[in-house]
Amino acid sequence: MFRKHNIWRVFFSLIVLILSVSFVWVLVSAASTPLSTIGWKQVNESGFGKLQNIGTLDTFNGLMYAGTWADTGNVPEIWRTNNGRTWENFSPGFTPNTSSIMDAQPFSNSLYIGTLSVGNNALGASIWRSDGSNWEMIASDGFGDNNNLGIDSLFVYSNTLIAATVNYTSGVELWSSPNGDTGTWIQINTDGFGLGIAGQDSTMDTYNGFL
Repeated sequence: MFRKHNIWRVFFSLIVLILSVSFVWVLVSAASTPLSTIGWKQVNESGFGKLQNIGTLDTFNGLMYAGTWADTGNVPEIWRTNNGRTWENFSPGFTPNTSSIMDAQPFSNSLYIGTLSVGNNALGASIWRSDGSNWEMIASDGFGDNNNLGIDSLFVYSNTLIAATVNYTSGVELWSSPNGDTGTWIQINTDGFGLGIAGQDSTMDTYNGFL
C-alpha cells in the first residue's frame, strides 16, 4: 500500500511540474511575441518622416486619410492610402498659422476637415473640403470669430453637417450647414450652451434620434 501511494505521489508531482513549465512557457512566449504577430503592424514611416502625430483618421471613396498635428514651425499634413501600406501626401495649401487637423468627415461627395490655429499667428479655425482631386477652404477665421481656435469635431446629423469649435473665451459653438458650402453656415447653439466657458466639444454622436 505504501508503495502504491508513492507511485501516485510521483505521478501527480510530474503532472504539476509539466503544467507549471507549460504555464511559464506561455507567459514567456506572450511577453516576447512581437505585436506584428498578434494583429498590429506599423504601416507608415514614423511621423510620415517628420516630428508629428496623427490627429484623425477617416475613409473617403475607398481611401484611408490621416490628418496630422504639426511640430513647431511646420504645418499639418493629410496623407492617404489605398492599401494601408503605401501613403501619398495630399495636403491643402495650409498657411503657417494652421497647427493641426482635428477631425475629418465625409459628407455630400466630399471629405471635410477641421483645423486648429494656435500660437502667435493664430487666426481662427478653418474648414476645408476635397472631392478627392482638389481642396477648397469653405470656412475660415473661426466663422468670423478668431476665438474659435479649432474645429474639434465634425458630424453628419439629419443630412446636415455639424461643426463644433474650440473656444476658451465665450465657450464652444456649434455651426451647421445643409450642404457644406461657403456662406451657408449658421450657429445653432448659444456660446458654451449658456453655461459659461465650456471650451470644446471633442466628439459627437446620435442616440434615440438626438445629437
